[in-house]
Amino acid sequence: MSTSVHQGRLLTGRTWDAQAAVDASFVRDVVQNNLCHFADEFAQVRVCFGNATFAPETPIEYDVWKPIASFGPFPLALRQSGDGYNLRIRVAGVNGDNGTASGKLRVVVCPAAEADGLVNIEEDFVFETQTLTTTITKTWLTGTSQGTAASTTLVTIPGSLAAGWLTTTGTLDDIAGNAVGVEQCLVYANVYSYATASDDTDTPGISLVGLYLAEYIGA
Repeated sequence: MSTSVHQGRLLTGRTWDAQAAVDASFVRDVVQNNLCHFADEFAQVRVCFGNATFAPETPIEYDVWKPIASFGPFPLALRQSGDGYNLRIRVAGVNGDNGTASGKLRVVVCPAAEADGLVNIEEDFVFETQTLTTTITKTWLTGTSQGTAASTTLVTIPGSLAAGWLTTTGTLDDIAGNAVGVEQCLVYANVYSYATASDDTDTPGISLVGLYLAEYIGA
């Protein structure tokens, strides 16, 4: 849980004389707050995938999101508010159809069992890439999250959902090995492919060739 006073990074436009005394409020509200915030954000890489291909099965069903890969589970770091810390995302794809069909990818950060029901939700934990048409070269894709933030690099999970995804996992409380239960919000990066047919030719659709997801250091 977040230990920063303001539950996020605090910016200040003040300038400081190198010889001036440091006041207590600045240390508490800026220095200590920001150090605690950065410490909370572990900056752990949660998914780092490449040099392989996940593709839809053929023949595929057009104009529908089809699951092709799932990475996880991994624990989502939560703020004191219950919201998840931002996750930085990059997605690479390839159109293996030589342009007879266009398509795109979506990444849904949630428990694997809930992904099919959430892939069509317009929220910021759902990231959608640009549409690939005649492009067949493996490439990192631009895209945006689907909620009001419409971030081009981040996905965010609201506390209203994270609270329902909490699960108790077993661990040890010390070297002696006493078993305890710890609440965690365990999620997956669930990847879906979408193809739009321009003719009746079967197509392998849009394939995933790279995915990077890491805890974001920032506000």
